Amino acid sequence: MRSAALPPVLLAAVAFAAGVVVAVTLAGAPVAAQPTVKTAALEDVAVRQGGRAVFSYRADDLTGRPLPLALQISQGGRRIVTVHLGMRRPGAVLCQKLTIALAPGRYVWTVAAEDPFTASSATVARLTVR
Repeated sequence: MRSAALPPVLLAAVAFAAGVVVAVTLAGAPVAAQPTVKTAALEDVAVRQGGRAVFSYRADDLTGRPLPLALQISQGGRRIVTVHLGMRRPGAVLCQKLTIALAPGRYVWTVAAEDPFTASSATVARLTVR
């Protein structure tokens, strides 16, 4: 009697239903179960409408390679602004200065890794526009 191998998608579904943790690979590269990139918005920001705000952040990566980052401003769970920061070195406190043209109100901001194949985690901080 010959046993047939299950297709990878079906095998993953069966393993998930059984409560087994499965590492998924894409083009031979394993996807990390734990975040390899951790970003942090370091402080709350308050600015007058039309003024310049300084956003301090930190990004850490287990591999030590430069990271493609984006600063995201949201309100009520909806992303309002995304500023692509380009490649940044990990492990250092970095700053980004922006002129704020948003309506007065309360927002949250974060810095996120833009690599879709990298597991990441991020913390948020408040942005108050007066």
